[in-house]
Amino acid sequence: MTMENPLITPSNTPAAAPKIRHFRQALDTAFEKALAEGEYGDEEAQVLNENFGEFVPDLHVAAHRFARRKMTPVFDLPGALTLLGQTSVVTAEQNMATFKRPFSKDEPVVCPSAEQIQECAAQNKAGTHKWILVYASALSFREQHSILGTDNRRKPNYYSGADWFLKPNYKEVGDSKPDAGYYLLDMTPRWNLTNWQGQGDNITALGEDYERADERVFSQAVLAHQKATGNRLFDNQYHWGHILDSHGYRVCVKLNLGGLNVGHGAPSFSDYDNLFVCVARKSRNRALIA
Repeated sequence: MTMENPLITPSNTPAAAPKIRHFRQALDTAFEKALAEGEYGDEEAQVLNENFGEFVPDLHVAAHRFARRKMTPVFDLPGALTLLGQTSVVTAEQNMATFKRPFSKDEPVVCPSAEQIQECAAQNKAGTHKWILVYASALSFREQHSILGTDNRRKPNYYSGADWFLKPNYKEVGDSKPDAGYYLLDMTPRWNLTNWQGQGDNITALGEDYERADERVFSQAVLAHQKATGNRLFDNQYHWGHILDSHGYRVCVKLNLGGLNVGHGAPSFSDYDNLFVCVARKSRNRALIA
């Protein structure tokens, strides 16, 4: 294995060429050990630091990072874009452009399998579903609200008329966060005029690979899609989510002309024709973002 370390160049070190060459060989050996055994011992780190520490002060961290990237699969975003089409994908870059939250290429995130993406693409082609693949950051409603604000002249935005979820007695709503990663959401509104449990029963009947979409992921999906395309998904229709607030109500969210509106409804509601559910596929895998 050959490896060029960007921290070692003729311009930033006066060391002689043989010492640089020996350092690179020692670093290669450490990385090979990390790849083979999944770990990098303190003894090796001490030897490298004693002999070559002036070049790279964090050899231990560098070896772990290198090994993790080599041993963890990379999410096949190009393949997903080919199958689903660019308009049906919200990438990590688009999420970052919307919410100003950088994503890491060194830490694995949740993601669907290639088989799930293929199945969803086939259902889209058949016209029975509207699956999109979206990247969501680990952002709470409070953080999303703070980043985007409520100015309706600067879209995407949160609706200025609803801030109940930011109150201290609703921390379970305002401050909880989803796992960062890629998710498959079906943007076909389903099962209005059905109570929360009834919607859940319908999702269960689809199979164990399906679930109710996380409302914090859903909100990022529709807002980032609006930022990228100017269009609103699930337009003016509530998605009834998971979160149970302190009054026993389930959180629901919708995007309309006024912005992203966070509401909540009693699980027994079954007579509200604008209260739907967004179905998701379970993201069970973990991978790196290239």
